[in-house]
Amino acid sequence: MEKYLECKDNKTRKFWEIKVTGSLYTIRYGRIGTHGRTVTKECTSDTQALAEAKKKLASKINKQYYEVPVQVSPTKAQKSLAKKKQKNSSVIESQKIVFREFRCETKTREYKFWNIAVNNTSQIVHYGSVGKKGQKKEKQFTSSEQVVTSIEKLIQQKIAKGYIEIPSQLLKHKRSCWFPITKKKKDSCTASKFGGTPWLSRDEKWPRCGECYHLLHFFMQINLAKLPPKLQRQYGDGLLQLFCCTNENNEDPCESWEPFSTAHLVRVITPTGETWNNIDDAKKIEDMEDWEFEEEDSIGEFPTRTIVDWEKLTEFPSEEDIICELNLKLITDASKMGAFPFGSDKLGGWPHWTQNGEYTDCSKCDKQMQLLFQLDSHDNIPYSFGDRGCGHITQCPEHKEMVAFGWASH
Repeated sequence: MEKYLECKDNKTRKFWEIKVTGSLYTIRYGRIGTHGRTVTKECTSDTQALAEAKKKLASKINKQYYEVPVQVSPTKAQKSLAKKKQKNSSVIESQKIVFREFRCETKTREYKFWNIAVNNTSQIVHYGSVGKKGQKKEKQFTSSEQVVTSIEKLIQQKIAKGYIEIPSQLLKHKRSCWFPITKKKKDSCTASKFGGTPWLSRDEKWPRCGECYHLLHFFMQINLAKLPPKLQRQYGDGLLQLFCCTNENNEDPCESWEPFSTAHLVRVITPTGETWNNIDDAKKIEDMEDWEFEEEDSIGEFPTRTIVDWEKLTEFPSEEDIICELNLKLITDASKMGAFPFGSDKLGGWPHWTQNGEYTDCSKCDKQMQLLFQLDSHDNIPYSFGDRGCGHITQCPEHKEMVAFGWASH
């Protein structure tokens, strides 16, 4: 069984595909024109796999998806681009400035930069930790030939140590991102944090999964009014919150990975009014007669890690964004660019895609949403999105209240 469906209206253009192979079925979904994301599940038998696939197919048809003939899966532009061998030539043209930049990730996940600038017979080397001022060393030569010999030797030494050169076309696409600096301490309910207790109005109950109805786990909260000065109002005001379903007892896993799924709640709220004196009261079921399970469920908390500061770093886009978003044809071995961008918890910057990249469109204006926060597996939250996947909270550049969350794994 293999079915391909699409959903097109004024706000969205999405596809959904399912393929059954023996006791396995694979679902691929996303925005039309992209490769999308892929999820595979193994069942106990061929019959069970086919039954579950038909159930999911019927669910999508009920959501206004319609079937189209099975076609060749959408491919990314990078698959048709011939990868060209990187040119390491350091030929210096007379009276011109040459600048080359390199990056490296150490075994301790520390990021280093090293760049070299040459102006005629003057050589300037700048190096250090990414995000820091670093150090500079200048050296004068008597001829341009001596400069060529010197920088060739230095560059080869850095490449041997694992440094990767940033293509010149990417230098102007460098973006700033901010790593959260956290401490294991509790703070106010409006503080920026991972885990612990969020701000929750006294007028609302603890969020529940729209698919299995179990309590959602609280993952993180960012107070947008208390970001670094350079970011004030860039992402709007209020509290950015993420709750996500982690119920693994359900035989049919909740689709928390899909943007706008009811298996998670991501929102920007204004913290006004009274809050719960005892947050556990917000999790209680008022009428147990309406509860379909044998007993009331409960949920623990992820350990609290309060964000006390932010560290500014710079990064470059992934191969996915280089080709599909920037439309660049780089003279480089793009497969070596896997070290960029950073694959950890961060605010802003370029997204680190685990699978093929896919940006979400705003449901209000249909504009492409941009990365607001990246949440990695086992960074500040002891949880893995699938097989050590990575989650992304995106935001509409025009409607700051419109946010979405999705994740993908290896």
